Amino acid sequence: MNVSLKISETQVKLIKDKYHRYQKDNPMEYVIFFAKVCDTTISVFKSPKKILYSLTITSGKESQIKKILKELKIKDYTINHENEIKKLPEIASKDYLFLEDQIGSDEVGTGDFFGPITVVAALVRKKDIARLKALGVMDSKKISDEKIRKIGKIVIKEFPYSSLAVDNKKYNELTAKGFNMNKIKCYLHNKALSNLHKKYSKITNIYVDQFVDEKIYYKYLSDEKEVLHKIYFHTKGESYFPSVALASVIARYSFLEKMDALNKKYKTTIPFGAGANVDKFAKSFVKKYGLNEISKITKVNFKNYQKLTE
Repeated sequence: MNVSLKISETQVKLIKDKYHRYQKDNPMEYVIFFAKVCDTTISVFKSPKKILYSLTITSGKESQIKKILKELKIKDYTINHENEIKKLPEIASKDYLFLEDQIGSDEVGTGDFFGPITVVAALVRKKDIARLKALGVMDSKKISDEKIRKIGKIVIKEFPYSSLAVDNKKYNELTAKGFNMNKIKCYLHNKALSNLHKKYSKITNIYVDQFVDEKIYYKYLSDEKEVLHKIYFHTKGESYFPSVALASVIARYSFLEKMDALNKKYKTTIPFGAGANVDKFAKSFVKKYGLNEISKITKVNFKNYQKLTE
């Protein structure tokens, strides 16, 4: 349920005074104040052209919305009930704050010694939000790999997306040329987003789960011929934008599929991440296949590889 209404500058000050201790990072452009009280979000927007303010309160409890409005001394309002979403058996995220048609991107594999870096851009339309929530789509890091495999098979058939991967052989070639991890990710995000946007050029809302400052992002892409601009960057974007959440799920699904192929090839089960268990596995792998072979499927600039060579 939510309520949206125009407010005065005086009311803006009152909101900030009353809820400043609940304030969180601004989730998107034109939001000048954002707070979260339990499962209720309070967003204050300012028009970019005129000094006009609006307030949106979203909550699963009507009583909570009424309580906040009473504290703000607002009497004239209408609470909107989103019945379709309310009846869903599983809510993926209560924090989605932008539900219009959008494209978003995310990546996986950057912290894994074994396996490729995978970047996915995905398209989500407003009418698709209920379906995503019913499936349980959210940040892939919060979903078990078992569930990712189930959801992934479904969403790749139902939603448009662009997926790119850099295997570790290519990754090692790029780092040898002076590329760092962030530069590689910038190239992949730009390409995946551009591929999808070409097919759906009318989509103007484009989001990236921020991994680097916006200025640095475009600096890394300065030698690229095709660069997609007017992108909104936000940390933990999968919590705010359903397109980023969907991209994270598809990226993880693709990553798992590629890891399955490696496991089948070497008749083993390769661990994820870059911790002590990975070091232990890497040593046993080298004894069986040799250092040259492991260098083909690992990121050789990781400390894990340095330990092997030592």
